[in-house]
Amino acid sequence: MVPYHQMVSYLPGDASPRFTPYTLLWGLFMRYSGLSLASILLLAACVNVTLWVSGLYRLAIRLCPAQPLLPLVVLLSMLFVWGVGYDWTNAYHMYMFVFTAPYRGTFVFALCLHALAALAKKTPNIPLYACLSILGFVCHPVVGTFAFIGGWGLAWKSFDWKAFSLLQGVPVCALVIALIWPYFSYTEVFFSGTTKVWFQSDLYTNLLPALGPICLVAMPAIRYIYTQKDAFLIGGLSIGVLGYIIGYVAGIAIGGRYLFWCTFLLHLAFAQWLLSLPKTLPTYSLIQKTIAIVGLCIIVGGSLYFRGKELRRFLQPNTVQQAYLHTIRNAIAQSIGENAIVLAEPAHAWALPALTNCRVLTAISPSPLRIEEVLQQNEYVVRFLNDDIPMQERIQYLNTQQVTHIWTKAGERTYLQATCFRRIAVEKIGQDAFFLFEYIP
Repeated sequence: MVPYHQMVSYLPGDASPRFTPYTLLWGLFMRYSGLSLASILLLAACVNVTLWVSGLYRLAIRLCPAQPLLPLVVLLSMLFVWGVGYDWTNAYHMYMFVFTAPYRGTFVFALCLHALAALAKKTPNIPLYACLSILGFVCHPVVGTFAFIGGWGLAWKSFDWKAFSLLQGVPVCALVIALIWPYFSYTEVFFSGTTKVWFQSDLYTNLLPALGPICLVAMPAIRYIYTQKDAFLIGGLSIGVLGYIIGYVAGIAIGGRYLFWCTFLLHLAFAQWLLSLPKTLPTYSLIQKTIAIVGLCIIVGGSLYFRGKELRRFLQPNTVQQAYLHTIRNAIAQSIGENAIVLAEPAHAWALPALTNCRVLTAISPSPLRIEEVLQQNEYVVRFLNDDIPMQERIQYLNTQQVTHIWTKAGERTYLQATCFRRIAVEKIGQDAFFLFEYIP
């Protein structure tokens, strides 16, 4: 069984780091259930949100059984207490949490919460922790390490050195299973993904506007961690910050994801501090009370302001993008077959495979397994569509790649008037006109 890759087979192999157990299982379910892609994404989102919320509840209530409201306060804090946030998976502020709910990163974060909840019991369930954390690591190696980091913190907290020693074998097992995974080479992903720049990340920049109120939350959160001497929070936050710094210094873009592990622990500590206020506030001096109350007002006000802006993103979606997707789903999908190979610029090709089951020659961002090939292919396709290239070269390229259709805004180009190109659709989307041509060898 070979997963179906959205890019044509001119690439050396059909491997992709997207072919993880998570994607494979949902793909198989889609194939045998007959459900549409939209239905599968909705179902995956519901499953992931359920896992995420239940995992957060189980972990929070086991960490602090004397604070039954902690899961709710942590959840509200995680969803609302942010600045402008980041448009990345695992940036769990309200908009992105909903937007990325079906993503594997969300699924793996949820698995990590359940894995840590299994360790946080009075009698740790190490086999369950191992199974969940290994599955999470194979699905997403960076986010999956959250379970390992948290597991070390919990073992340190309980001073159970036997359990701590046993836990060292879990990452080793996870790595071995990842390396024998048949659908792509994790070794290549590890080395290419960490030593080459294959996507642009802003997780190391714009920290102040992105985090916003979290910067204020950090002060009482860190103070609470220090006063409580909580080894789970201290260890987890220290390793998370270290991983984030190493990623920044070494230029490992994917290492920026450790920022979200750190913010999760800050939100958890902030929620515990907030629930302890009824007992501790009377012991504060007048200045401390004033600072705490004013700080809370700023945190609440700032969080509501930024989430209000996100709400406008929900209520005022990108109408041009919606029109583009609607056109592809309802017009273009009827004009091309499932075995079609479509030549289009990267910015225009991304939705075609998902909505029509065709294959394309370009991708918005390359895979760490195929960085140079995809970038070169993207560059050539843009030149093909927009520059003056000898007609013989164009025909040779189309035949080599077995192209069946061309989807472009440059529909008035002279070369497209040749008899081998048949215009079959013109669609007006926003201010632009898109043209679909069939190539007849």
